[in-house]
Amino acid sequence: MNIQARPYRDASDFAAMRQLLIEGSQAAIAASYMHPGCLDWATHYPPDQQANQHDIHLWEGIDPDPPVLLAWAIYARHEGSFDLFVHPELYGTPLHEIVMDEYLAWAEARARAAGLHQLWPFWAMEDDTVLKDMLQARGFEIIPADPPAPLFERGLDDLPTFALPAGFSIQGVGNLDDGQLRARVTHAAFRVSDDWEVYWTTYAQFIGSAVYDGQRDLFVRSPDGRGAAACGIWFDPVNRVGLFEPVATHPDFQGRGLGKAVMAEGLRRMQAAGMRTAILGFDPNNAAARALYTAMGFRASAYFLGARKQLPDSANLKQGWPDKQDSLLVGLLLSCSSSARYGAILPVGWALWPPRWRILPVLLPPIGCHIQQPVGIGQRFNPTIVGRVRMKYIIIDTEKDTQPMRFARVRRYLKVIVEIGAKRRIPWTIPAHARLIRLQLV
Repeated sequence: MNIQARPYRDASDFAAMRQLLIEGSQAAIAASYMHPGCLDWATHYPPDQQANQHDIHLWEGIDPDPPVLLAWAIYARHEGSFDLFVHPELYGTPLHEIVMDEYLAWAEARARAAGLHQLWPFWAMEDDTVLKDMLQARGFEIIPADPPAPLFERGLDDLPTFALPAGFSIQGVGNLDDGQLRARVTHAAFRVSDDWEVYWTTYAQFIGSAVYDGQRDLFVRSPDGRGAAACGIWFDPVNRVGLFEPVATHPDFQGRGLGKAVMAEGLRRMQAAGMRTAILGFDPNNAAARALYTAMGFRASAYFLGARKQLPDSANLKQGWPDKQDSLLVGLLLSCSSSARYGAILPVGWALWPPRWRILPVLLPPIGCHIQQPVGIGQRFNPTIVGRVRMKYIIIDTEKDTQPMRFARVRRYLKVIVEIGAKRRIPWTIPAHARLIRLQLV
């Protein structure tokens, strides 16, 4: 299968991304998928088309017409996390490995642009051994958490009930005045140091977004007309899973059972909408949150995986071109434009190349083919430059398809067509997409 990567475009991409999450959650595999409600929140709080184009990257299979979404990645700017989600048919395949390498190249470039010094996935679960192995093979450190971060879950057959104190009531957000009361709760509970006007402006934009439903944005109104507690509920109507995000009680009203009462109403509305299960996540060091959710009947169904990859400080990267001893051996690789496994590597000399930790801008053109069968005699080949870094290969195409370019020009025009492999192997699918990326050679 031929694939190509591109930035996020519009609402049609958003719908395809949601569908991939839903299909992934349906599949009987241990892959990690976020709830669709998390996608709604990440992309619409506030709605920012330009930010989404920078923060979301897609991989499509281009053999069908129209192309089919195979994977997508997101930089969740609110958390500072990076996640990749692949179609269940891609999960654990050689193509998954290739997409993972392209994703990390994009994520590292996006992280540097955002001023970040590390990569970490949010939606990575401990039982997802395929993802865990891929991350470790690419320099991620697995960090055991104490206590571990749980994903809490409960069924919706037998629901709890909690009486509100006299004068309090629960409702959804029906207008902007209600929205302000609702926003006051989470501002006081989580972001009290943030400027209120900025916080409210952002929330008002979210209220006006395409994914917002005020009847799923619940809050408790106090007798004096203030917002006292709140929760947001999100639905996956296909897998019939509801999500709580967020849940908060205003500090002035804590200890009165208002959090339990608003969550009980959220559970009731989930059940009425056809959900069978409710889930939520929280900081495991927050004892009050754990006590609340346990009292509401939630128990751990899975645990999040702690994984981190530190990015080298760009100020410490070597500059300039290396001497011969730091260079890579360059060879001529015969590759076929039809389905064929790569042939022999013919050494042609040394080329000046970025040394260890050098960051190199690379232009990836819209080319691609499927590599499966052994090379046969008589097939037509194009020249490709091969660089060897210890036990790792990086394959690049020359600017011209007829003859290898002079090394001075090769340094200037490079076309990456294959991953950085860990075991002297060539991946089976060549990525195809025109974009400027940053490739780190290690």
